[in-house]
Amino acid sequence: MNKHLATILAAAAVISTVSVPAVNAKSGSTSGVQLYRLYNPNSGEHLYTTDPSEESGLASIGWKDEQEAWATPEEGEPVYRLYNPNAGEHHYTKDVKEKNTLVSLGWQNEGVLFNSDETKKGQPVYREYDPNQEKCNHNYTTDKAEHDYLVSLGWIDEGIAFYAAPEKSESDLKLEEAQDLLISTARTKIGTPYSTDSELRCGPDYFDCSGFIDWVFAETGIDETMLKNRDWTDTMNTYLMKQVENPSSNITWEVNSPDEDDEIQWQKGDIILFASSEEERDAGQYYHAALVADVESQKYGQLDIIEATDDGIQEEPEYFTSKRYPYIRVFRMTDL
Repeated sequence: MNKHLATILAAAAVISTVSVPAVNAKSGSTSGVQLYRLYNPNSGEHLYTTDPSEESGLASIGWKDEQEAWATPEEGEPVYRLYNPNAGEHHYTKDVKEKNTLVSLGWQNEGVLFNSDETKKGQPVYREYDPNQEKCNHNYTTDKAEHDYLVSLGWIDEGIAFYAAPEKSESDLKLEEAQDLLISTARTKIGTPYSTDSELRCGPDYFDCSGFIDWVFAETGIDETMLKNRDWTDTMNTYLMKQVENPSSNITWEVNSPDEDDEIQWQKGDIILFASSEEERDAGQYYHAALVADVESQKYGQLDIIEATDDGIQEEPEYFTSKRYPYIRVFRMTDL
């Protein structure tokens, strides 16, 4: 939770504020990091955060939760959040000169809060300034109607401050749906027992690690050739490479053999193959396979994976450090 909450709520004066339309920017067609907007009825401040715990914490102590403001790109021009300890307010800017000027005047730099789309293909975020207020006098919105309404009331139009994340393409949405379907289908088999018997290992009642992944892709219909063309004399890596090169498959694959120092940006539905050495990895001699089920905690090096183990199908967290898993190959769907 933001360490300045108490200061903000303790603002002595209740200033007169303009009632503006509520933000409603929820969309399933945008990618990126979600930004939330909250309103303090005591101070008149609109606060923006990417931290769900900060959002819920503020809402629990009286802030009006205006829900999702817009989705911000994972990469782009950095946008800084600054805090004025004297007035109890925040300010947001991607202008480094403006940031440095405010810091020189006593504002605290809280670092990069989110990013602005450098390509300017995302929805524009407008900034308005209220000349009648001494503090909490900036507003940021993707809602053109809200922007025009404030300007009509005397707020100064400061133009486009940032750009939200671009909308997802149809192929991106299709891929995301496939990833969700893969994992939801895989989860239906949690607890199913393990077997390496060639007549059982592909399910649906028993699985080994690679047979489980084959079954999930075939069962969802994403790639039915996963089972049809399976040659059980193939190693896991050889078979998956055949799938990548298979002209009858509708999947476009990306294959990555990361080095120890590579930082992987994991995606749901990634197939991970594990080897005991670099030589075995390059030769396609893998001892295990798993599916990435959730990537929310990857910034801590942790992933939720679904895998067939001696104890059956399990979903559990793993810490993917380069020292622990230095020899892996990652298969990723990039298009369908």
